[in-house]
Amino acid sequence: MLKNKNINQEILKIIEFIKSNIDKNQKAIIGVSGGLDSDVVARLATLAIGKDRVKLYTIIQDNMEKSHFKNAKSLAEDLGINLTIINLKKIPYKIINQLQQSDKENSFNKNSFLDIGRTKVALRTVINSIYQDRGYKIIGTSNKTEIELGFFLPFGDGLAHIKPIAHLYKSDIFKIAKELKTKKQVLKQKPSAGLWKDENDLEDISYWIYNQAPIQIERDFTNSELKKVQKIYKELTIKKIDKALFMINNTEKISKIVLKSKLSKDTIKRLKRLVKNSKN
Repeated sequence: MLKNKNINQEILKIIEFIKSNIDKNQKAIIGVSGGLDSDVVARLATLAIGKDRVKLYTIIQDNMEKSHFKNAKSLAEDLGINLTIINLKKIPYKIINQLQQSDKENSFNKNSFLDIGRTKVALRTVINSIYQDRGYKIIGTSNKTEIELGFFLPFGDGLAHIKPIAHLYKSDIFKIAKELKTKKQVLKQKPSAGLWKDENDLEDISYWIYNQAPIQIERDFTNSELKKVQKIYKELTIKKIDKALFMINNTEKISKIVLKSKLSKDTIKRLKRLVKNSKN
């Protein structure tokens, strides 16, 4: 994990990485959600290749968190870049409705948070693909915490030419964000994609941990299961998850991970299985 004394060195490394992977006559595009990761990537890309070669876009969706849209606009203004605003309201519902009608065996549901949320994320791929065909380099915003938990769409937010923060845990990105002067409202908000009002990554991740694998299809949880999910949720912080993931990667014993991360033994066991199953 990133130590405070190495933050500026890490920023310079990422800037050089972006520079070396984008030709001098090429532009880059970043989908910004109003969250921390895309904020940091946009700032790093601008430092690396200049604002004139960076295009930012954000997608307007039904029920999205309004503060995220404000953050995306504020970021673009801060960097002096025109923000391309793409209104795709109703599109995810139309897609899932069509799948629901035409593919009965996979139980798609236009009223499912999971199906609609995934479609909202997947639509970024459509936008990126169109710009890629215009010669743009796609810069991804996935971080190591999401990747190890399987908390992303491999063919959605996981698709990009380069992923400059994929080697960094979420808690590392907070450190870099402060150094890059990310706005306080972005730093203070709960980690979330902002796909719907009051969405909360930690709450969603607690379901993943309880399930011990990425949740591929929406299902009903019993009252007993919901209590266990809530128990996990009350334990979680980004720092605790990242510390546990780091130690799992270093094959530390469960007892030591419990001691250092302050997460329960049951949560660590479930987290280990989630990491393993996310790689399958």
